[in-house]
Amino acid sequence: MYTELRLKKLRGSGGYIMARVTEAQQLRGNLGGPELFLAPVGRLPTDKITRFYCNTCDAEYVRPPKIEYENPNEMVADNLMLVEKGQYACDVCKSTIAEYREFEKPDVAAEAGAAVRADTEVKSEEAEAPAPEVPAVEPEAAPEVPAVEPEAAPEVSEEAEAPSEVAEAEPAEPEVPAEEPEAAPEEAEAEAEASPEVPAEEPEAAPEEAEAE
Repeated sequence: MYTELRLKKLRGSGGYIMARVTEAQQLRGNLGGPELFLAPVGRLPTDKITRFYCNTCDAEYVRPPKIEYENPNEMVADNLMLVEKGQYACDVCKSTIAEYREFEKPDVAAEAGAAVRADTEVKSEEAEAPAPEVPAVEPEAAPEVPAVEPEAAPEVSEEAEAPSEVAEAEPAEPEVPAEEPEAAPEEAEAEAEASPEVPAEEPEAAPEEAEAE
């Protein structure tokens, strides 16, 4: 069933080919639509290709296109090897009709892993080379700093702390003699009457009167 050949159109980015393919190859070229694509099918025998069409030439040729390929056999991912890459090209204008890649897994039961970068081999060689030993530099011991004892606070005598009684004692207010109340006017008059009369001194005679005498 899978070996039965049928003439099918297989499309590429730059044209298409007409070829007799098996059902298994048709399943590989089917990407979910009604058309079949040449890139996932890979390299077909030239005797199975009847003609091709070139978009650049805008012409169809009744012969197989030129197939160029190489076998790099390089690991492109974990457990995934690129065994062949090639292209279908127009033998007239040299333009590409389709490109293809074929991969194989060294371990069929295992799954492919992450992609391998192109510079992995160079880095791996550098990683294998032993790194030069660098002598460890011991950190210098920090100089010991003598501990500074805190100065003892001066002792304060209890006498200095206790406030002096003399300083605290408030100065005594001076005694002010009590003023005697003034005598009432009536009492003053009574005292004046009681006091002895002092004879009034006669005024001296004027000088003229003395001479007349």
